Amino acid sequence: KITIFAAVTMYLLVMISYFKIRKYESDLFLLQKVPYHPYLIGFGIILQIIILITFFYYNYGAALIVFGIELLATLYYLIWGRYKIQEEAPEESKAVYVENKLRIDFH
Repeated sequence: KITIFAAVTMYLLVMISYFKIRKYESDLFLLQKVPYHPYLIGFGIILQIIILITFFYYNYGAALIVFGIELLATLYYLIWGRYKIQEEAPEESKAVYVENKLRIDFH
């Protein structure tokens, strides 16, 4: 029960993050078409909220455990984690290196 509630919560956060990234980083999505873009994801968010409310109602203890773990993880990030973020992640620098190496300039 706990894993299902955690998965539903994380999926909801992913959908909300998708809206935020789509709004602020719209250049990333120029080549991608999403069918029924705002409506389908919005409908999914509404369904996830209904599922979370229902799950919370029927499994109060499991919901409190998951919320507690997520609260602790968020507090850890806010207190210590955000100071350890690398400005340039190794996998990103490798991808840029490969992209520049394979780029052919025709000018």
